[in-house]
Parts: sequence; C-alpha cells; structure tokens
Amino acid sequence: MGIVNDSLPGWAFIEPRDQPNREARFALSYGRHLNVTEELLDRHLAGGFADRPAIRFEGRALTYGMLSERVNRLANALVHVGIKPGCRILIHLPNTPEFVESWLASLRIGAVVVATMPMLKYRELLQIVEETEPACLITTPQLGCVLDECAPPTVMRVLVGGDKPAQLAYETLIMGANRVCKPAATAEDDVAIIAYTSGSAGRQKGTVHTHSDILAIADTYAGGILSPTREDCFACHAPMAFTYGLGALLVFPLRFGASTVIDAGVFDPARWLDIVRRECVTRLFTTPTAARFYLEQPACRDRAIWRHVRTVVSAGEVLSKETFDRWRETTDTDILDGCGSTEMLHIWISQRHGEAVGGCTGRVVPHYQVRMLDDAGQVIHSDEAEGIVAIQGPTGCRYWRQPELQSSVVKGGWTSTGDVFRRDASGRYWFVSRTDDIIVTGGYQVSPVEVQEVLLRCPAIRDAAVVGVPDGTRGQIVSACVILNPGSKPGDALVCEIQAYAKTQIAAFKCPRQIVFLKEFPRTSTGKLDRSCLRGAAADTKP
Repeated sequence: MGIVNDSLPGWAFIEPRDQPNREARFALSYGRHLNVTEELLDRHLAGGFADRPAIRFEGRALTYGMLSERVNRLANALVHVGIKPGCRILIHLPNTPEFVESWLASLRIGAVVVATMPMLKYRELLQIVEETEPACLITTPQLGCVLDECAPPTVMRVLVGGDKPAQLAYETLIMGANRVCKPAATAEDDVAIIAYTSGSAGRQKGTVHTHSDILAIADTYAGGILSPTREDCFACHAPMAFTYGLGALLVFPLRFGASTVIDAGVFDPARWLDIVRRECVTRLFTTPTAARFYLEQPACRDRAIWRHVRTVVSAGEVLSKETFDRWRETTDTDILDGCGSTEMLHIWISQRHGEAVGGCTGRVVPHYQVRMLDDAGQVIHSDEAEGIVAIQGPTGCRYWRQPELQSSVVKGGWTSTGDVFRRDASGRYWFVSRTDDIIVTGGYQVSPVEVQEVLLRCPAIRDAAVVGVPDGTRGQIVSACVILNPGSKPGDALVCEIQAYAKTQIAAFKCPRQIVFLKEFPRTSTGKLDRSCLRGAAADTKP
C-alpha cells in the first residue's frame, strides 16, 4: 500500500487484488515509486523541452514550462487549504487548460481525481458526490449551480472564472502560491482517478485506476500502436472526463512531449475540420458518429485539411465497413478502429497502420491478453472462435464501492467485457454484439434502466421500456416505448413534452430521440418483457 491507498477507507478495495496482471505491469518497469506527473511534466523539463508547446487553446499556447509552473502553484494552494493524500477532488469542467491543470495538480499531491462530464444533471452528479465524498469541487459558476445542490456546503469549492463568497477563486489561488512543488511520494499502485461510466442496471459505476494504469495506457496503446513523437499534435472532441478523451487529449500527448489542441465548444464538424487544418493536427481521435458528420461536410474532401494527419482513431462504438471505406475514399487516410472500456481505462484491441480492414476491430494491444468465453463462461481454446471477450493486462477493473459487481465481472484476474467478438485464424477480432442491453449512441454508453426510471416519473407515462435502435449516423439512438396514463393523448406535442422533461433529469445524450406510443408491451411466454419485439416496433416506427 502507498500514501494514497493507506488513507482511503477499507471498503474502497477488493481483496485480493488480482488485477492488473502483475507480470504485464512488471514488463513496463515502472518501479515501486511512481507519481505520474513526474513522467507527464518533470521529465520534459529535465530534458530541456520547457519551451515546447503543451496546450493549444483559443489561439494561444501554453508551454511545458508554463503548464508545470501553474500545476505546481495550484498543487501548493490545494495543500495550503487542507487537501491531503487520498482526498477526492471532483473536477466538473469543460475541456479547458484549467481541467488539465487541476487534474495534474491533484495527482501531484496524492489526491484522487473524480472527473465528471459537464452535461451530467443533478441525479447523476448526486450519486457520484455521495459515493466519492469529495473534499473539494473545482468547477465554473455556471456548472457549479447543480453541484451546489449535490454537495454539502462544508465541501470546499474552487471556481474557475468566478469569485463567490465562501468560495475560492482559481486564479487567485494560483497566483498566491509557490511555483515549486515536490510531487507526493505515491506508489505505482496508489489510486489516482475514479472514472464513472453507465451500468446496465441503471446505476453508474465508478472505476478505480492507479498512477501506473495511466502510464500503461500511454505505453501500450499509444506507444505500441501509434508511436507518437514530440512533433505530434493531438486533437479530440470527446470530454476529458470521458477516459477516451482523457487519453487522447491529456495522457498521450504529455507522455510523449507532444502538444494537444483543447476546445471547449459544442462539437461542430465544420468548425472541427477547420481546427484540424489550422492547428496542423497529426493525431485526430474521433467516434464513428462524428466521422459520419465529418463526411457530410463538403470541406472533408479537401486534402489540404488532412495533409499533416498521420493517424485518425475511432472508438466508443462500432466503426462500420461502410464508414471506414467512405473515410478512406474521401480523405485518403485510414481510420483505425479500436475497442476499449472505462473499466480497463482505454483501448485494448486496435487496428494497426498498414493492415486496417473495414469492419474489423483489429488485434490485441501489446501487453494485453484476450480469452474467448462461451455462454457458460468456459474458455474457448480454438484459434478461430466466437464468444464473450475477457481481458487481462497492465490495467485492471476495480469498482468503487461495488463488491458484488466486482466479483461478477472479474474472475481469476480476467475482466469480462460483455462484448462478443469473432476471432479469425490470423488473430484479428471482429465485433459481433454486446451481451447486455447497454445502448451505444454517438460513442456514449446509455443504460436503458436509468432512462426508464426517469420516464416513469413523467406524469403522462404509466410504463416505459427503453431500447436501442440502429441509426446510420449515431450507431444507435435511444428509443422509448411508453404506455400513457388515462387522459394523456399521444402526439407530437406530448413527444416534445416528454423529451423536455427527460432533459431536465439526465444528460442530453441519454434522452430518447424517439418516443413510441404503445397500448401494451410485448411479453415472452414466461411473462418477461420481449425487448427483441420492442426493438422491432421501434425500428418500424423510426422515420
């Protein structure tokens, strides 16, 4: 145990901790002591690269030297106001330099980061606040209004771009603190972050990752598949509170001394194509949904936009062969599909340059291993197989305060992903389906149960069932089949009313884009809800 883990409550860990794979981690040679900020910041300054650009934001650049100084100042300020190793710091910010600074400063002093996406609403944030019990919230005045309802007034608030009574101003803290901060003596297996993701049962899942986990995703996936250099410029529209965006925008570029383009605006494909051209982006991370939006733009055919791009990465949902082929034809670049999970922190199966094939997810990332399981959970030993994927590697699945879920997902050191793949004779993996009802829309995972619970509180609705319906743009859309209460009349006006209600309760990406009015739900012979029939009914109704 290290200084962080020693300070955390006993229920935070599942013993024995047989994840991650110790042999895989040993091969990466991190050693017992590890504070990830030394590798992401200090190493570059010691190598004479303090003047290299680290962050590009709204037309200005923050060098590694400038970033390091601001991180050190904020770290010292947080210690001064009482933050100790193991304290949870909840960062509720859009993609801005302040997110990067807050994330690094927290880890530098041994605190644990809990990053939440700006689009989350009260009930989603309340669960996270209650489970993680943060000592400090870092947010903006606009986003902080919701957090103020979730967290007790005794929890410290640090406001970016504001200064309310009894709350601390971010810039004031930084400017009043020392510019030198020695990193906390954290251990490689000390907890660094708790990342939340949707769960099929409706309850969000907090996944725990350590200082060495963070370096491992950079050295296995980014280093082993992408081979970045200091000359690279990374860009991604995903939130850094989403582990896909965290790797693409923060961990990968800073690990290799590259620069990262950060944008806080709402995703707009035309504007993002201009960012790629203007900033000379070399590594673009996207999703299949966003890729299809890009392809709809006439400017996407302008080869000048893509002349600096070395790699386009797609993850978060299945990349279809049709999208892969259109992308290659339109941009003359390959788009590399990958499959990852918040539980394992990032991508663990990926395509490679020179062998990318449309419809194929790729091969196992270096230092990871995959097992194929049948429906009974038994290992399938044949080279060519179809089954549920179980993964093991230098990162591992550890749930925060959910021991039953932990024991059902991780068995003998292997994490069952819920993804069904087909493995061909050459060792390539082809995605088939998921074993649960999770909806993947626009790269985000949505729990049908969570949406159903919200809809059942809507006065017009007597019963609700939520399913995913195939969609050419988003992969799937959230479709709600509802039975109305007496007196409620189906129609466009009620659809708008239901959608507006949902948007006040949950993040917009979870809200149903389609409402299907039914008099009764289809049932199986045993009386269970027939989701297959529901999906068919929703697909038939989809415009």
